[in-house]
Amino acid sequence: MSRAIMRLASGRSGAMGDGASGQRRFKRRVTAVALGVCTAAVGGCFLGTSDPVGLGLGGTRCGSEVVMLYSDVGHCGACFQACAAEPGETAWCAGSQCYSARRLAAEQDGPDQLVVTATHVYWTSNCGGSIMRVGKDGGEPEVVALGQFAVRSVAVDDSRAYWAMACPGGPGSCCVGPTQVASVPLAGGQPAALSMSGSAPALAIALGAQSVYWTIAGEGIWMASTSHGDVLPLLDYGTFGHIALDETYLYVSGQLGDGFYDVYRIPRTGGDPTSLTYSQYVLGLAVHNGYVYWVNLGARGDYSTYETALMRAPLDGGPPVWIAEAAPSSCSRPSHKFAVDDARVYLTSPNSLWTVPLTGGQPETLARARLPDLPIGPVAIDEASVYFVLGDSVMKMPKP
Repeated sequence: MSRAIMRLASGRSGAMGDGASGQRRFKRRVTAVALGVCTAAVGGCFLGTSDPVGLGLGGTRCGSEVVMLYSDVGHCGACFQACAAEPGETAWCAGSQCYSARRLAAEQDGPDQLVVTATHVYWTSNCGGSIMRVGKDGGEPEVVALGQFAVRSVAVDDSRAYWAMACPGGPGSCCVGPTQVASVPLAGGQPAALSMSGSAPALAIALGAQSVYWTIAGEGIWMASTSHGDVLPLLDYGTFGHIALDETYLYVSGQLGDGFYDVYRIPRTGGDPTSLTYSQYVLGLAVHNGYVYWVNLGARGDYSTYETALMRAPLDGGPPVWIAEAAPSSCSRPSHKFAVDDARVYLTSPNSLWTVPLTGGQPETLARARLPDLPIGPVAIDEASVYFVLGDSVMKMPKP
């Protein structure tokens, strides 16, 4: 296969300084869709507080108690200033601000990789090795598939869920077992494998109307019919970590040879990749209304830091445009997942969920994490709501 690469645009990202309000105010209510018991520790960044949560580095005496005003739900920001919650909801304190949530499902194992459909929220369970779902209005969580460890990416259509899994042998074989791309009916059942060849992990997956596409580390882009037809290579070289599509093209972030990660466009029927950007170390990718969006690591050209920028470029080529700094608190990397609608981009970092207009502007923080035990993770949206991971939980809140 030819390895010609057309380059439509080049550019490097800029950056601007951090801006975060320290004011205490009661934020909008959010709705918990699922709560769980397995989460990765996040350290080193506590939203600017000099009194990190739960580390025993001092506190404030409120009556007979010594409390952390930064995180104590009964003394949030000041002694005896308790966070209120409506009936059926739970309140918490983060960054001296109050939040409340209604718990719709409990004790899930490490929710990740959110996907929202018209009726359900789907997620992966990194600890339990399962694909789960719950109704968007709550209810009993349902198991869609079991024995699915180290799922890198999930996509859902009207009838089935699809995922790319690096470790079909279980958590002990992560990233050394054969690649598996599998699917299962949305109501659950026995997973059906689309691909079990090769030794490199599958990294990302995307769905078209009749085809499913996925990337494999070092082995390019592959595709198959959603009716479980033959597996075919679309591009048999390169490493691509993220994938999105429109009606004509696939858009991937990846590396061809030893260069920087760039954003490429490839016809869905096959062909040579076209570079839309240059020297962009991409952490996440989305396509919407004529633009490709991505989060770029190394916002000031220093790839050893966690400084990041939200960027976009026209799908038919043109210089990249800087939208905003991608992590308002720059000490931690944002999630690989973000979401775009007609007006805004929604992103997460371990510290916060925030949004910014498509044309740029001042970021608005929608929710903050209670670190280190409740970091914020991936985000997904529908017409009216924003869904995101908070520690062991999948949360729901209205769009601003």
